[in-house]
Amino acid sequence: MKYREHVDIVKAILESTRTGASKTQIMYKAFLSYTLLVNYLQILQDKGLLRYNKKTMRYKLTKKGNQFIEYYKKIAELLDMDNTNMAINQLFKT
Repeated sequence: MKYREHVDIVKAILESTRTGASKTQIMYKAFLSYTLLVNYLQILQDKGLLRYNKKTMRYKLTKKGNQFIEYYKKIAELLDMDNTNMAINQLFKT
């Protein structure tokens, strides 16, 4: 798999948790190693984009996380990107 920007990884994690997902499910859907996943999950929880339900042992997208995905898509649309999954950061690289 090619190199991805942080924002693309965050989007992949958030999208995989829309209906609730375990660490394993997120890891496979977002194509991440366990070590990277654990780091990202902690950051996303600290920022309020994800929440963890101890009872079901699943991660779920928060309202703020859903807003992140919507903003990502709007930016991609505004920049006329053919592929929404393309890294937004690459548009500004020289």
